[in-house]
Amino acid sequence: ECGFYYLDANKIISKNKLAEGYDRKRKTKIVDIKKLNKFLIKEISIFKKDKKYKGITIDSHLSHYLPRKYADLCIVAKCGINELG
Repeated sequence: ECGFYYLDANKIISKNKLAEGYDRKRKTKIVDIKKLNKFLIKEISIFKKDKKYKGITIDSHLSHYLPRKYADLCIVAKCGINELG
């Protein structure tokens, strides 16, 4: 809607099998951050060259692990998921 390419890191993790297992206690996938970052950096490089988009939005609770030079802004929402709606 705002002209940004949208990347859903959770879909990327599932589609590209970047999870190493499942943590039953926390009810979440165990993700290899290095593998995820490698994939995201590749995607960022592709879409930075595409003049069709103003930028890229990465939606994930893991995107803050991305090296600083690949992000202009990181927004961390500290509230319940229902409040974000």
